[in-house]
Amino acid sequence: MKIITAVLLFLSLVFLVVAKPQEKPAPVKYEPNEVQMLRLQSRIKDAQIGQREIIIAQQRFEFLKELAMLEADKIRVENGWPDTVKFDLEHETWSDSKKEEPKK
Repeated sequence: MKIITAVLLFLSLVFLVVAKPQEKPAPVKYEPNEVQMLRLQSRIKDAQIGQREIIIAQQRFEFLKELAMLEADKIRVENGWPDTVKFDLEHETWSDSKKEEPKK
């Protein structure tokens, strides 16, 4: 009788453990301390400033490139070259696009 009671008690405990929904452990929170967070925020600000500087530099480059092309067009007009003569900024060369068209 004691054995049956012990087995029933054991099975009851096993059933409670198995049947009981397992609680998920609370998610681990990864939080830096105050000094670490300040260092990180400083680096983030530096990166944001750097990104803004890149954008400004790109805009300046585009503006200066446009000025160079306007100057090239002014030179083309001063020399009386036809409108088909174009300046290649990358290679710093002039060419007549009309003459370069392939013949069919």
